[in-house]
Amino acid sequence: MKSGIFVTTVNDKSIYSFLIETICRKHKIQNKDLIYIFNFKKNFHFQILIKFIKIFFSKFFFDTNLFAKLEVENCQIGRHVLAQVFSIYKANTNVIYFFLFKIFYLIKGLIIIDYLKKNKDQIRIMYVDHGVYLNGIFFNFFKKKKIFLYSSNFPKGIFCKNLLNSKKNLRFEDFVRIKKDNTQ
Repeated sequence: MKSGIFVTTVNDKSIYSFLIETICRKHKIQNKDLIYIFNFKKNFHFQILIKFIKIFFSKFFFDTNLFAKLEVENCQIGRHVLAQVFSIYKANTNVIYFFLFKIFYLIKGLIIIDYLKKNKDQIRIMYVDHGVYLNGIFFNFFKKKKIFLYSSNFPKGIFCKNLLNSKKNLRFEDFVRIKKDNTQ
């Protein structure tokens, strides 16, 4: 992967094409080869299954409270996997669906972390759509990295966070928090 790459979690279609083009203009990205649209299928490999099996047979997988606190590579993954699973109606009404979706999204989360770990030095700009679910892993992974992070989340809408100067260990909630003004 080339250095200085711009990674996005959305396809370059509809309104997202405007957002991606705007971000490219701001950062003077003229070479379209520097834009990478994250894809789970392209980034899946055998080592991810080994990591999944280790987690599956650990104490974390079957205890939902422990699973919510699960971290891989110093990145919170369990809470984002559970948020994705609980967003599916069938997973809330059937234990088997819950179990299957938990496996599916845990593997997807491990794919994200593996990709980010391998390419963390090349990624300089990132657009993450809706970080409350599985995409929140991108926020957690880059909490201490030097990148520009763009996102579209409720309640803020579209925002940019320059992590080049950030010294804080940020969580997803810190990105979307609206600060109260003292207007008395």
